[in-house]
Amino acid sequence: MARPVFESRSPAAAMKAFPIIVLLLASAAFAPAAQAAATFEYTSRQPLHAVDPATGAALAPARERIGDSIRDALGITGTVGIARRMAWVDEDGQLFVQARMPQSMASQPHDLDVYVQDGNGMSLRGVLHYKPGKGLLVSRTFVFQDLPVGPVATEVHARGAHGSQWQEIVTQPVEVAAGSRLRFAFALRGDEQQDTPMELVVEARDELDPSRPPRTVFERRVTPGAGRSDWNEIATDLGDVKNRQVRFAFRSRPAKAIETTAVGVLWGQANVERDEKRRAYRALVVVSLDSLRLNSVGLYSGGDATPAIDRFFSDGTVMMEAVTQSVTTLPAHMTLMTGLPPSVHGVVDELRQLPGGVRTLAQTLQDQGWRTAAFTEGGALAGELGFARGFDHYDQGKAHYISPANSDALERAADFVDSHAEQPLFLFVHTYRTRPVHTGADVRSEQARRRELASMVEQVRDADEQLGALLKLLRERVIDDDSLFLLTSGHGEEFFEHGAGGHGTQLYEESVRVPLMLRGGMLARRTTSDRTVGTMDIARTVLDLLDVRPPASMQGSSFAAAAAGREAAAAAPRRFSEARRRLRLLADGTLQDWGAPALSVRDDHYKVIFHPASRALEAYDLSRDTREARNLLEGGRGPRWAYELADVLQGHAATLERPRVAPPASLEPINRRRLRSLGYLQ
Repeated sequence: MARPVFESRSPAAAMKAFPIIVLLLASAAFAPAAQAAATFEYTSRQPLHAVDPATGAALAPARERIGDSIRDALGITGTVGIARRMAWVDEDGQLFVQARMPQSMASQPHDLDVYVQDGNGMSLRGVLHYKPGKGLLVSRTFVFQDLPVGPVATEVHARGAHGSQWQEIVTQPVEVAAGSRLRFAFALRGDEQQDTPMELVVEARDELDPSRPPRTVFERRVTPGAGRSDWNEIATDLGDVKNRQVRFAFRSRPAKAIETTAVGVLWGQANVERDEKRRAYRALVVVSLDSLRLNSVGLYSGGDATPAIDRFFSDGTVMMEAVTQSVTTLPAHMTLMTGLPPSVHGVVDELRQLPGGVRTLAQTLQDQGWRTAAFTEGGALAGELGFARGFDHYDQGKAHYISPANSDALERAADFVDSHAEQPLFLFVHTYRTRPVHTGADVRSEQARRRELASMVEQVRDADEQLGALLKLLRERVIDDDSLFLLTSGHGEEFFEHGAGGHGTQLYEESVRVPLMLRGGMLARRTTSDRTVGTMDIARTVLDLLDVRPPASMQGSSFAAAAAGREAAAAAPRRFSEARRRLRLLADGTLQDWGAPALSVRDDHYKVIFHPASRALEAYDLSRDTREARNLLEGGRGPRWAYELADVLQGHAATLERPRVAPPASLEPINRRRLRSLGYLQ
């Protein structure tokens, strides 16, 4: 990471009534808006990497916080490393850090930055405070629940230790094209009571002709003090160094002679940027918002938590009766990707990975020349389980544990889209940002349940805003009439409507039904469909809509005709679902080993649930009993359809006793930690 080197180195039904001439005029008026732009304005960004002055090796950027903003940084001028050692993270996440102040710095108070090695490299994770007269040793025990148990590298740096001489961070060489600009940020780090002005300079140094004088591309005098604690954003023209290969030097020094020290300067990530035009491209965009309840989405419930989703997909097709084939994240999404039920693809839990002979949606599009990119947060979508198969780029993020707070797949996808052009793109995004957090406390009171629901709604609002930004960016870059957007979820979520919370253990509608919305030029506009479809039908459907031949292995049925408004009402295929998660969260906060699995079958009106361990059956007429409050098979008697579906379901259960053999999974340590944070691994 880019930080100082130790000691001295630093780095239209109603329209039919109108006359034809009016329709023609209306078509002419709206034609320009309906045509996708052939090109779009694009800003290319070439990141600059600092180099180690001793070895010349590129340094990974550090993650630095100034105020409420965290970003990558080149490093700091005006700080000194005072300790570097291995430390131990215990089972409680405790990490003891100790440093000794140099005698030459002991007369002044200092804030000491603690860097810890994690998935981001060496990251700033805490601060020690040194005060004169209390001994030279400074120590503190930190708690980092995201770090694995075991040894970890730590470093301690004294900030605000800028001497009188120039200090600098030099980057790797970069070719500066005409029309380029340098964009970066800086912030002052150290004692805000210090008032020594700082001189800041950025030089461009010719790489091929070192004798050529450096060109100053930025200079400023900055005084520390109140209001100076935010990032200062800078963009400066590079016309004077166009068509040259240069290194940039980010330099600072006190503006006057000083007896002690001055504040340090933190340099944010720098990029050489250039505006250009690029060709628009065709895209398939599939977004899955984890645990998204149907009644959280305005297009299904009339609520107001998803304005961006509602605006975007109201102009497309909304499938009102979509059901998942598994109420657990991992098998549900493997079904989405393969078009196979869990019993066939075999990845029913985190202990198995996708067999080699199963082809995925990504592989199919990749073979057709599409660029394929996925942005997930790992865990139940760990790439090594088979999800990465067929993706040119599978980005699982860097977080060591999963929570809505650090779920950033939507943002990372937007960054990728911002740099993509010209090649047809399949973009898949899955985020846990909408996954509710069940406290595990007693929630038998209505008030407690309402609190959990309210918290979930706020998470959904946040995800809606982020997804809205991504969709807006995409529509500026894609050939709209030839692209397809799809939003869904792997499963819903229960809030103790039937005695349990979370998902994975029950097959009632709050878990089984999922949102499924599509939008594209090949689809009907402003359409809803009551056809029962399954998530195993998604892969074959999108390939059908994109006119790509699906692999023979896919068992799902295409509902493209229904989505495009070309299909009259017809009986849909029955769809099976399963629940296999072993521990069930009860309303009193306890966990119950309930006797997995449970199986269900559903058609347009009826549903039957079967519990193989107890041989118990439940039957519900969904057209009359949407809350599944009355089991029509309770007491041993029920309607004929219930027994017919029960026979079908029990026959299906027998096939599940001979599932496809999926090889054992080999999970990376970071994904094991993520799965533990989700409660999937003990």
